[in-house]
Amino acid sequence: MGVAASLIRGVTEPPSPEIAWAWQRLQNGAVVVGELAEDVGWSERRSRERFRAEIGLAPKQAARVLRFERATMLLCRSEMPWRSWRWRAGSTTRRT
Repeated sequence: MGVAASLIRGVTEPPSPEIAWAWQRLQNGAVVVGELAEDVGWSERRSRERFRAEIGLAPKQAARVLRFERATMLLCRSEMPWRSWRWRAGSTTRRT
């Protein structure tokens, strides 16, 4: 998890299956955060509360951290043109 792991505060127990699934989706790239809640059958508010309780970050914050981490990895390990980094890191035109 890299940067993301260092930001997750005091997590001592594995997250619930719903949060673990949502975290995996966020790690895989561009995801609309509101769709994560819908996919597990929660409201956006419940999703935010559960994420904060289990991970220490709200879903949008986690998505930003993970995007930053992907962009940093791509920047350090690639000779990819700079315009491609944002897209490859999972950024979209929608805010997440």
